[in-house]
Amino acid sequence: MNEFKAVSSHRARIVFRVPSRMTPSRSQEVTIITRVRDHSDEAIQEALKKVYSQWDNFKVERVDWLT
Repeated sequence: MNEFKAVSSHRARIVFRVPSRMTPSRSQEVTIITRVRDHSDEAIQEALKKVYSQWDNFKVERVDWLT
């Protein structure tokens, strides 16, 4: 019998910084609302990498958990 395991996720507004592509010595602030599997730092980084695969250096400034 196949078992289905439900994975819960949480909506979050994540504000983060990444190096600017035009001027690497500067950074740009980006805000995104997305789903995150849990409230851990690892899950937040995973969610960001899923959406922004071209960036790999995220500096999370703030996370607001939404209902």
